[in-house]
Amino acid sequence: MILKLKHWQLFIVLMAFMTLYCLSAVRILSFDNFSSIELKTIFGLTGQTLFFFWVLLIGLSLNQIRDNPHHFSKVIFIISVLFCILGYGELHLSGLLSDGSSIREAISLILSPLTFLGIIYSFKNVSQSLRSIESGEKATFRNYILDAILIFMFPIGIWFIQPRLNRIYQMTKNK
Repeated sequence: MILKLKHWQLFIVLMAFMTLYCLSAVRILSFDNFSSIELKTIFGLTGQTLFFFWVLLIGLSLNQIRDNPHHFSKVIFIISVLFCILGYGELHLSGLLSDGSSIREAISLILSPLTFLGIIYSFKNVSQSLRSIESGEKATFRNYILDAILIFMFPIGIWFIQPRLNRIYQMTKNK
């Protein structure tokens, strides 16, 4: 379960892909079968997918806790995280597929606002659930905005969010 992971474990996994992405972006890392652009795309897609998968698992885990004063729609949450993955994935793939086709531009035009709304919805609900569980009452915007910013500030936010998730896991396990 995602709530059991230590912050340093999650940090190492996610930072490994970020480091490999950066190394391939500056063409330090390459293999015979893959160009640096292909490696950059692969590592970027994998890293961002893992990050949003972390957000997805946090949200779903927190939403399952009975004592959580803030529950949200799982379906809308999953769709919003999928839009985030697709939107950022499209950005990574645009470097690989730089043909300038009008179909890709139309997809990008549609995905951009959906990705933005997906980030707002998913980060808002995860941070509001986290703060609501900790305080025992439904959190207001003032209470959870810092947590949403911390989630957005990858990788720094992991060092602050994940230990709190560990405490919530221990608290729910002891009940």
